[in-house]
Amino acid sequence: MGTSPSKPEKDDIKEILMNTDNIFIKFKEDQESIQKTLKSQSEAIESLRREKDELMKLLDNSPRNQSSSGIHEDTILRLKEENSELKRKLREKEGEVANLQNMLDRLTREPVLVYMYASSMNERISNAVRSELQSILSQHVEATRDKKLKIVPLEDPKSVPANKPLIVLCINASRLGTDVEQALQQVTCSRSVTVAVIHHKEFHALPPQASEKLLHSEKIRELYAVVDIAFLTNKGMYTCDMNNKSLEKLTNFICEFSNNMPMHF
Repeated sequence: MGTSPSKPEKDDIKEILMNTDNIFIKFKEDQESIQKTLKSQSEAIESLRREKDELMKLLDNSPRNQSSSGIHEDTILRLKEENSELKRKLREKEGEVANLQNMLDRLTREPVLVYMYASSMNERISNAVRSELQSILSQHVEATRDKKLKIVPLEDPKSVPANKPLIVLCINASRLGTDVEQALQQVTCSRSVTVAVIHHKEFHALPPQASEKLLHSEKIRELYAVVDIAFLTNKGMYTCDMNNKSLEKLTNFICEFSNNMPMHF
């Protein structure tokens, strides 16, 4: 059953909004700087091209018989060397422009917004898991899919826009079926929802079978997936096969929703 946000949670939300504003301002400044540099580089390239064309005309119009033309052989040699140097500089400039364009593309790339909800059960663990999962999942999506990720914590899962991805955290504290049902109590189940079952256990005590295979209710069949997360307060999401598989499954889930999504609090 949902509860109203505590003061620390409200402070967290305010901090997220302030950080988002600061990131956006920094992004706009970086974007303007890169655009100015791109313009300058483009003008430099055009100037080099004109110089190269003029040198080529000189070379083409130079007579082959140096003695009769009065143009010394070393003049043509110098022109050829200058032309070669201009070509090298032109390649460098074009490479710089390509790199700047890639940087600009990355800056203008909108993040994939993913919503995350945890019921009030064991709030301390839920908050710790949420923070850990945000960090690890964001790094994994960036590294393996080249996508930015923005995870938005929710107080009310019903505020999620239709067909936008929602990860529901479920602490497995007693019976699996009961815990999952309680976690989904305020959630409208659909293919845009994945449940992450948190097992606060050492590696040797982890369940041998995936939770998804043990749950058969109508609600579960409507979900995208149920994944298992191994977590300890003093270790966080530690390295194990369970977490590796779940991280990849969550990444696949997120990448089906690559369009920009508005934030709701």
